[in-house]
Amino acid sequence: MSAAWHGGIARNVAMVTVDVEDRMKLLVNGSVCTGHGRCYTLAPGLVEPDDNGFATPADTAVEVAAQDEEQARRIAGTCPEGAISIQ
Repeated sequence: MSAAWHGGIARNVAMVTVDVEDRMKLLVNGSVCTGHGRCYTLAPGLVEPDDNGFATPADTAVEVAAQDEEQARRIAGTCPEGAISIQ
């Protein structure tokens, strides 16, 4: 922390940085996914179906934008196979 002057009063100011490593990541386990389709129905754009109806991208952790975090949590919690996890 450092002291900063605001309106003639010294205040402690903390600098906050967000590391890209701290962002939410979504992971679809391709060997567990059976293609129910709830994930891409509830959150199109986060997860899409491949040609066989399985969730993609699979087996790769993808960053989730801050505005999509609630959707990511929702699909992770509703996958009947438990194939989606949040990291």
